[in-house]
Amino acid sequence: MNVYKERSYTFDNLKFLLILLVIFGHIIEYYIFFNHNYKSIYLFIYSFHMPLFIFISGYFSKNICLDKLKHTSKKLIYIYIIFQIIYTIIDYIIFNKFSGLNLLFVPNFSLWYLISLICWRYTFIFLKKKFSLKFVFILSIISSIVISYSDFHQFYLAVGRTLYFFPFFILGILCNYKTLKYIKSIPKYITLIIFITCFSIYFLNDIYSFKNVQFILYEMSSLIDMQPFVFKATFFRFLFIIVGVFICVSIINLVPNKKKYFISEEGKNTLVYYVFHGILVKVIFFYVFLYNIKYSFTFIILIFISIVWICYLLTKNKLVKKLIL
Repeated sequence: MNVYKERSYTFDNLKFLLILLVIFGHIIEYYIFFNHNYKSIYLFIYSFHMPLFIFISGYFSKNICLDKLKHTSKKLIYIYIIFQIIYTIIDYIIFNKFSGLNLLFVPNFSLWYLISLICWRYTFIFLKKKFSLKFVFILSIISSIVISYSDFHQFYLAVGRTLYFFPFFILGILCNYKTLKYIKSIPKYITLIIFITCFSIYFLNDIYSFKNVQFILYEMSSLIDMQPFVFKATFFRFLFIIVGVFICVSIINLVPNKKKYFISEEGKNTLVYYVFHGILVKVIFFYVFLYNIKYSFTFIILIFISIVWICYLLTKNKLVKKLIL
């Protein structure tokens, strides 16, 4: 029982930290072209926050049965459709943009994760019946590399990101309690040094100044489109993956495994934060640019706190609880 609690609190604490980084990353995204420090922080966050989220999803999906998967998938599809429509309406009203036939097939904002999660789970259940987990992991790496150089429309049903991040999902499945215990046993000063070193890498001029470098991190375009710098883009892609893995290990080690009342509790509600924060980000920044409000670090923090607070209040709403949790 103690082992289970330790693992639960570790991941609950970790999930809340990650959702805060997701929100903060989406806020500073609007300023990465004006301030290279924000761009470096943005690249750092994006190198690990979704891979680690996906790793956790894989960790808790390893024993999922088909009946339970059908139930959870229906719920995720339901949530996806509702928020896809909401996001589309907001885009139309505020930005006069309508996705037309792509309404349900090209995930808006961060909703791709819901579709990808369903795909990862079904793919895993299908493959594990036929192959060993190690072979599935190798297969996931191959598919991730292939999609990186593909000209296929990667936004359609989040195919690009689903295949690109698939190895992190399988890594979560391969991970067990012994692995986590080993990571937790690493001296904190070592992981802190690794964390700071990885953080500093993203402040190197060659990285943050590389054109469209952010696209490399979250699979928004094929590496082939990075002509004439395909080799450099490829190098950065693998560098980001390796650095991201080191950061993930460091954070798992550094995050406390004891219950932290607010953090641990909200770690169970991250899906509410995930689907709602995008609405708030879109609306807030529409008015920020409409009235030409000058940005500052204080202003960014105020927006961040406001969005987190609103999402927190939404987790207490009965209708939201029934719909999402």
